[in-house]
Amino acid sequence: MNHDGYFRHLQGLVAMIKAEKIWKSAVESRTERAEFLWRAYRGYSRRNGRPIGRYLDIGTGDLANAIAFHQRAGSEDAVGIDLWSGVWSGLDLARSQEIALVRCDAGALPFPDRSFELVTMISFLEHVQDPLACLSEALRVVAKEGELFIQFPNRYFPIEVHSGLFMHFYLPKPIRNCLADALDRGYVKDWDVPPVRKIVKMLCQLDQSRESLTAGFSYPESLLPESRLIGALSRVLRRLGIFRILPIGYLILVHPLSTSHQKNGP
Repeated sequence: MNHDGYFRHLQGLVAMIKAEKIWKSAVESRTERAEFLWRAYRGYSRRNGRPIGRYLDIGTGDLANAIAFHQRAGSEDAVGIDLWSGVWSGLDLARSQEIALVRCDAGALPFPDRSFELVTMISFLEHVQDPLACLSEALRVVAKEGELFIQFPNRYFPIEVHSGLFMHFYLPKPIRNCLADALDRGYVKDWDVPPVRKIVKMLCQLDQSRESLTAGFSYPESLLPESRLIGALSRVLRRLGIFRILPIGYLILVHPLSTSHQKNGP
């Protein structure tokens, strides 16, 4: 995919973040990271190669993930939704990839029940105020035999992955907000990253006809933002095997309970 389109699409974000070199390298690797996540999904999916009719990407942002999943899945129909007004700057890109863009609240999706065979929420939950409502809507619109694929950062990873702030979520909220302002990273003040156990608990409470497969993951160093600190920390953690207990993020695949599980019960 042509990176020039992405840079034009993300000019507003680049202007917002002063660490432009780090951000630019992250944008350049967006397509490769989307492919990485597609391969991860395929590795966990229980669909066994069955075709995907309709596909929904919640929090579609710059469209990189929506395009990768739509192309690789060969879905008949793809929709990307986002509440961010900047998503419209990617309208021509979406049309060229046959992806319909809808601006709406993920907590109130304008789609009928059981509409999509695949729903993705990638780098999304940390940006919303009510993750429970968004998860509830995602589960409502996924088809009975469909799957929900979620990716989000690890709250307890030492570096906040969007801003590069060190130990951000370990600090009390008033202190971390003051530091974010002082370091010109005020855009992260209203963000939160739910702990993985809390998200899994929400999913279980919302739909007991499905089960969740959870795995920690770490990007290859080639897909990390260009930063000496992030690169050095990644190498040290990888050598020490820390990523196995302190991953950069988590993947959750929500799929229907197996027939044997439904018959035998928990």
